[in-house]
Amino acid sequence: MEEEKFVAGYLRVSTYHQAEEGDSLNEQEKQIRKYCDFKGWNNFTFYREEGVSAKDTNRIRLQQLIQDIKDGKINTVVVKKIDRLSRSILDFEQLFKFFDQHNVDLISLHENFDTSSAMGRAVIRIILVFAQLEREQTSERTADIMEFRAQQGLWNGGTPILGYHFNPEEEVPKVIEEEAQLVADIFRLYIEKGSASEVATILNNKGYRNKVWVNKGGEKRGGNKFTKFSVIPLLKREFYIGKVRHKDNLYDGKHQAIVDVQTFTNVQKILERNGQINRNLYQDKYDFILQGLLYCGHCHKAMTPSSAISKGKTYLYYRCLNDNDKSKEKCPIGHVNAREIENLVIERISFLTQHQDLLAEIIEESIASSKTEIDPLEKEKKTQEAQIPKIKQKINTLVDLITDGANNSPSLVEKLNELENQKNQLESSIAEIGFRINELESKVISQDVVMANLQFFNEVFNKLPANKKKEILRMLIKEIIFLGFEDGGSQGNGNGGKKGNGKIKKGQIKMSLWDLPPIGPSTLNSACFAESKLWLPEQVKR
Repeated sequence: MEEEKFVAGYLRVSTYHQAEEGDSLNEQEKQIRKYCDFKGWNNFTFYREEGVSAKDTNRIRLQQLIQDIKDGKINTVVVKKIDRLSRSILDFEQLFKFFDQHNVDLISLHENFDTSSAMGRAVIRIILVFAQLEREQTSERTADIMEFRAQQGLWNGGTPILGYHFNPEEEVPKVIEEEAQLVADIFRLYIEKGSASEVATILNNKGYRNKVWVNKGGEKRGGNKFTKFSVIPLLKREFYIGKVRHKDNLYDGKHQAIVDVQTFTNVQKILERNGQINRNLYQDKYDFILQGLLYCGHCHKAMTPSSAISKGKTYLYYRCLNDNDKSKEKCPIGHVNAREIENLVIERISFLTQHQDLLAEIIEESIASSKTEIDPLEKEKKTQEAQIPKIKQKINTLVDLITDGANNSPSLVEKLNELENQKNQLESSIAEIGFRINELESKVISQDVVMANLQFFNEVFNKLPANKKKEILRMLIKEIIFLGFEDGGSQGNGNGGKKGNGKIKKGQIKMSLWDLPPIGPSTLNSACFAESKLWLPEQVKR
């Protein structure tokens, strides 16, 4: 069943000139209402901004819309043109990410894209490429400023650091004695215990929490329990010995140190011995092509590369973050053999490449079905459009008669009103037909594109180096959920995913491919696949 739509129509004009050009708030609202009527959406609210620039997102009604989305009141945003929402690529990128995080679809009538469809997501990706370019150019300018500040011994900002008070009016942070003592205790505990997880457990049991702070928006942040992943970065901060880092350069800071150099050095040696500092470098010796794509089906946490050495042999795994953190409850799924899960994913994708005849049949049927619907709609649209000039001519003739005083009879005025209603009804009908045609065209699948992509994967994947395999998988896969094993067992008990007789238990995964619906554990067997024709993506226009 389709999710009920709670629609926000966002309307904006910055000048009266726009109103004269047909972009008035009323005109925008009229177009959005027509679209909502066409889609059968009855729950909609309009957010009107008059005489407001889109140079930033500091707009009263836009902020109200953002708050309503946070409160779960809105799940679809419709605009007449995308520049009504934002004229800044970077602002648009942030808004889109916010919408995406809250499962909100964005629809632009003028640009004809809908982020709930494949075509819409493709348009968004193009926009975000330009956003990335602009961000990189801005980043280069910012980096120069940050380098200069670091050379002056000044902090460059970011999340406030435990132990210090950061006043926006002052360049040099001041030590908070109570927090500074906690920092010193953390360094001491780590030297004693040699385990970040154990340190986190001790701190949490004593009631300590991470630093509490308030962001620029007035929201309270922090105050969470300690974990190994918050303790380790804290132990690596050169800021605590009076230094300021920018990239690979370390400078003397103007702030007061909390930890002495010898203690800091001792901690770094323990971290290095425990393999924490060089952890990422160590992992890069091996190929983890699903890194960043694999998630635990129980904890919904990322499954990250991990390794173990036994009897001189190295074993590679993807391990759930919760399973890797002793300060949290143990994950029942735990970890999975890296090569087995990677082979399973490749096997599932390769299945698609081995059924091209079936793909061709389904795609052709989809195209034929769309064309069967589109052709009569286009014919009807042309017929109705041809009636508009005739009705306008009749209206002009009646207006001339009434204006000249030749005929002011009530019947003539009534006829004029009737013609106006006919024209308005035709215009609404033409708009609805146009929406329907656009919707059907956006679902037309390009057989050549689908075939070429699958064939390309099948031919070149195994020949690619690991870094290129990572790239091509990220282009194809949105995320992979590891659901455990068919018999309900798990690798969390350390048996390596094997049954008592030594046979490998078959893992279950659920893949979400870009521009494809989720593909579950049973979807890709031949019988199910042959029976289902609904899995295909809503692809781009031919």
